[in-house]
Amino acid sequence: MDQLKAWEQVCLELREGNARFVAGTMLHPHQAPPRRQEIAAGQSPRAVVVTCADSRLSPEIIFDAGLGDLFVVRTAGAVIGDVSRESVELAVTSLRLPLALILGHEGCAAVRTVLDPPPGGAPEHLAAHLWPAVEAVRDWPGDLWENVTKVHLQRTVAALETSTRLAPLVRDGRVKIIPAYYRLASGRVEGLPGPAAGAG
Repeated sequence: MDQLKAWEQVCLELREGNARFVAGTMLHPHQAPPRRQEIAAGQSPRAVVVTCADSRLSPEIIFDAGLGDLFVVRTAGAVIGDVSRESVELAVTSLRLPLALILGHEGCAAVRTVLDPPPGGAPEHLAAHLWPAVEAVRDWPGDLWENVTKVHLQRTVAALETSTRLAPLVRDGRVKIIPAYYRLASGRVEGLPGPAAGAG
């Protein structure tokens, strides 16, 4: 088999970690006290993960990772604004990360707030970022909530791929930006290249 590219190797590690989480056979790596000393002087995570602030989704847990393994950027709905975009750019460029994973999830409250606004309306900036996805899938079959979330993830990937700092790295193949989708009840992450988590 050909040698894996850097981002493919990271995807493999994330899939394996998620498979352990799904099966309940977590290793809980890099969580013992010595790890704190090991990374006190600097960090070298494997990937940046952009995901929702939802309390039911924690990247370090669902990928069976530990301290210093993932650079995580969390906002409601995994919405990328100026600061979160610059956080991704900083992580990728300064830490030389080969993978940016844009991770959404089913039952996203931020998406629901835009689809079914509370009294007074949905939060202004959240609605502005999510509404284009609502418009794109309005006539699609299937679950509107899930469709909006997945299109929003794809739009986020496209926006990051064309950012001034990331575009050259993406073109050169040094960075891969991938959308993925988390299932709350099963714990599975869908969309990572390769065999499905827990398969085999």
